[in-house]
Amino acid sequence: MKKVYKVVLLFILMLAMFLVPVSLIPVKAAVTEAYQIIANPGENMANEVNINWHSDIEGTFVEYTLKTESDYTNAVRVAGQCEALDFHEPGDTWTVYGFSERNVCRATLTKLTPDTQYKYRVGKTVFSKDYSFKTAGSGSFSFINMSDPQFYGSASAQVWYDLMADAVSINKKVAFTLLNGDVVNSGNEGAEWNMFFANQEISQMMVASAAGNHEYYAGGTTTIDARFYNAHFNNPKNGASNVINSSYFFIYNNALFIVLDSQKTENGTWATQKAWFEEVVKAHPTQYIIVSSHVSVYGGANSSNADVFRRAWLSLFDKYGVDLVLTGHDHIYARSKKIYNNQETTDRFKGTYYIIGGVAGSGTKYNADNLDKSKMDQWYEFKTSYGIVTVASGNITYRCYDKDKNVIDLLMISSKRTGNASETFDKEDFLANLQIVTDDSNRSTARFNWPSTAYGYVDTIRLYNDKNALLESRFINIDNDNYFAVSGLELNKDYQYKAVIDFRDGTTVTKPINFSTSIYYGDIEIVKETSSDQGILIKFNSNLRSDLLGEVTVSLNGKPLNSFNAKLTTGEILLPRADLEVNNEIIFVATSKADDSLVVLLQFSKAIDLEVTLDKSDFTLEIEEQAKAKLSIFPQGTYSPRVASENEAIAIANIVGNEIVITAIGSGQTTIQVTIGNQELFITIKVNKAIEPETPIEPEQPIVEPKEPEVTEEPKEPEKPESSTGCNSAAVTFIFSGLGLLAFFIRRRRFF
Repeated sequence: MKKVYKVVLLFILMLAMFLVPVSLIPVKAAVTEAYQIIANPGENMANEVNINWHSDIEGTFVEYTLKTESDYTNAVRVAGQCEALDFHEPGDTWTVYGFSERNVCRATLTKLTPDTQYKYRVGKTVFSKDYSFKTAGSGSFSFINMSDPQFYGSASAQVWYDLMADAVSINKKVAFTLLNGDVVNSGNEGAEWNMFFANQEISQMMVASAAGNHEYYAGGTTTIDARFYNAHFNNPKNGASNVINSSYFFIYNNALFIVLDSQKTENGTWATQKAWFEEVVKAHPTQYIIVSSHVSVYGGANSSNADVFRRAWLSLFDKYGVDLVLTGHDHIYARSKKIYNNQETTDRFKGTYYIIGGVAGSGTKYNADNLDKSKMDQWYEFKTSYGIVTVASGNITYRCYDKDKNVIDLLMISSKRTGNASETFDKEDFLANLQIVTDDSNRSTARFNWPSTAYGYVDTIRLYNDKNALLESRFINIDNDNYFAVSGLELNKDYQYKAVIDFRDGTTVTKPINFSTSIYYGDIEIVKETSSDQGILIKFNSNLRSDLLGEVTVSLNGKPLNSFNAKLTTGEILLPRADLEVNNEIIFVATSKADDSLVVLLQFSKAIDLEVTLDKSDFTLEIEEQAKAKLSIFPQGTYSPRVASENEAIAIANIVGNEIVITAIGSGQTTIQVTIGNQELFITIKVNKAIEPETPIEPEQPIVEPKEPEVTEEPKEPEKPESSTGCNSAAVTFIFSGLGLLAFFIRRRRFF
């Protein structure tokens, strides 16, 4: 009966399972410890990187180690700073789609080693796959530049995946990717963010990005703020106060990257971001300045946005010497000429290039009807494109590719600066090297020069003349182009100018600068020099003011050689060999007709290479014999020759006048070294052996053989009888052995 009852009960339970609707059974979603993982820039990418991820649980963390490590045994662990994801604020009426309950987590990895590959993973008990990034170093580097992937489905996302894979295949050493906004079609669509993070390539590098208008969208064109963007990117928190995280800067090698939030315009004033921008550039003087913004400067499909942006930012980019501005938004590719003050410029030290990056996806592509083509060098409509940018010590190279990996545009930007700002700056030394130098070819002009170390430490340099009128003012944004031209000077006059320096430490210093001009008397140019046994023949061209000058005299080392009339246009003069020294001073001087004063027209130095010879350099001597080698030196002068013997036991040497006196000491061969200035000569000395006198031979003596002594046998000792000790010992041993054996048998018998 019990068996029947159990069967019936089991049948009822199974029937209930089939009859209850599945929808009424609660199903818990699978818990994921870490997803939507990405590496974003740290402020200084040489030693800092930020990580962002989402998690369904509490307590997740990042583990990171060198990419060369086989596992995470030596990993460093950094706990995530997490908060519950909540996009809505009181009063919001829009809806988000595809975002489950989760935490948004952030971590900053610090004290990293420059120029190093790292790998990392995220989780708590079940870890993600391995991700990686590379820290900045000091050499050249490359990055991918893309705009407006803006995918809205798997097919459009695949276009972006393929472009990223193509870019990495073209340059396998790209350090990171820069996305200039609109990575998704609508910020409130969770599925689109899932597609973004499904890209395999971004898991193996750092990603920097700008917020676009589509990241601000909360359905249709309903625009809110950067909350969707901020939930997915952990950028440096060093941006403008009203757009923290969606505006920021970072340094990679010798370049400063500044990312603007082009959606927060403050009614077109951009006041907060502009003030922040100036602070950043002043505080971080690097060789290159690269700006990223979603909205462009010269427009295309969205010219009205560009007009607002241009009016707000162009003068600031000019002031600080921005090299390159990378944008998107217009869905075309366009590259400007070099622009300064909204006009094309060829000035090496001024101007900025502006690039609209095109569409890095399958999104809508527009025409260039509203593009300001007068400012453009190249543009493409209705074309998918992306760029690979290489930053080197002397230039930035931008290559634009289409979807078939063809290069469709190439730009090379020469560096305005020689490098980052000097790490050492001495204010007093800087001030001491401010000077005004007149132009030798035109004494009515001069140059006011200052040291190149001003970049990064000086804001403004102003020059005032002796009437306190401002001649020129320069904001220092580069280390080149460090002078003002001064013109309209009177000849033969003393001037008292002043320079006013505004330093970045907040101090201002006024430095008096005194200089004088002189009358221009013309010039003399040396055109040819010819050496011979007689000396050096110098040919020259002359263009002198004969109305102001009398005879011209040429002197060598203070000794007059020749004179010629100031009207002479070409001539020659011999510098006699006998008068030449190692270092010679040649001066062309004339008499002023106005006051008989001497006017130096040309003065230069001429160094002569020493010619040192010996009349003989090989001697064979007898011991105690002496020899002499005559030393000849040209040009004449006072010298201090030195001699040294390789082996003074064989020969020694001394200098007497212009002779080397050698004395043989002992037999053998050695070398005497003669040194004059940087000249070395060698004398080989061979000293013969002395002849020894013969030893006299003594007469032979008769040889007497000695007799052998007789041998006498010693008496033998009587033999001793053999000892009996050995035999007795053996007997004793035998007896004791027998007794031991007998005892053994007695004991054994008792036992049984």
